Amino acid sequence: MDERNKFELNRRIIASVHKYKRKKRIQNITIAASLVLLIGVGFKTLFFNNQVEIAGPTIKQHAKSLKVDLSTESDVKLVLSNDQEVRINEDSSEIMYSKTGETVSINNDKSVKQASENNNNPRYNTIIVPYGKQSKISLSDGSKVWLNSGTKLTYPIAFNKAKREVYLEGEAIFEVTHNEQSPFHVATIDYEVKVLGTVFNVSSYPDDGYTLTALESGSVEINLPSQKDSKKRAIKIVPGTLATFNKINRDIQTKTVDIAQYMSWRDGVFIFKKDELSYILKKVSRHYKVQITLENEGLERNTFSGTLDISKGLDDVLQIIKETTDFEYERIDKQIKINQTK
Repeated sequence: MDERNKFELNRRIIASVHKYKRKKRIQNITIAASLVLLIGVGFKTLFFNNQVEIAGPTIKQHAKSLKVDLSTESDVKLVLSNDQEVRINEDSSEIMYSKTGETVSINNDKSVKQASENNNNPRYNTIIVPYGKQSKISLSDGSKVWLNSGTKLTYPIAFNKAKREVYLEGEAIFEVTHNEQSPFHVATIDYEVKVLGTVFNVSSYPDDGYTLTALESGSVEINLPSQKDSKKRAIKIVPGTLATFNKINRDIQTKTVDIAQYMSWRDGVFIFKKDELSYILKKVSRHYKVQITLENEGLERNTFSGTLDISKGLDDVLQIIKETTDFEYERIDKQIKINQTK
């Protein structure tokens, strides 16, 4: 083979080798690109799956996760979404939210700033009112809530457009700003109250055998949890109605009442009409943060009718009850024992 032919053969061999290498490179790039695409799809799927999994807790879950012993608390406490606590020493306090919920005014002499949303998930605040204290709160939608002693209320910093929802444990009077496009819901451990704009009282203390809803104006719908063999139940009540839910038999009864009896504590007065002494003393105990013990079972069924000015001292209140009920009492600090008169 002459030199010219050798040169031509060598050139073809080198070209063939380069062509093979280019082909392998293209294959490798294609494979790498496919792997990147697969990894990207996998990451996207994982990312969105994780987004679903890490969606913020519901208001009920958030409320139940915040453990508090109301009997040991001494101050009204506002718990912000970042777990920051703001303590309020006054016996009666007022808290006001701006329309965005980002500014909170406390007793007109203190303000707190906070963010209203976190990754499109609502942020929740909780107000804790211990026994012996009361509070009033104006929510971001303008609705007003009066909270009685021994009450915990959880609510969004700012409500979404579709639904306004709060979670209550204890007793509160609601004056709801009307918004037909966004119903207001009060959830309790037993049932949920749905309203558009109205004034009503809800009492749902854990140590009571019942949950009450008393309607002053407007209309409300009470949604009861479904039983094993029945569908979800709902009832509507009209002004002047008291709905009583029995926690034991899961039944609800309604009756016409004097609504003032269930609203008067907001104005510093307890009104009773032939109420049993055990019921009266439980309310007095919560308001004054004392432990009252009835030493005689027969006293529990004694009834009392009248008005108690709870702005006065505990002894004054007990003396008024004592005028129409046959008992005597012994008071040692925060402990009160009531006995039948000898």
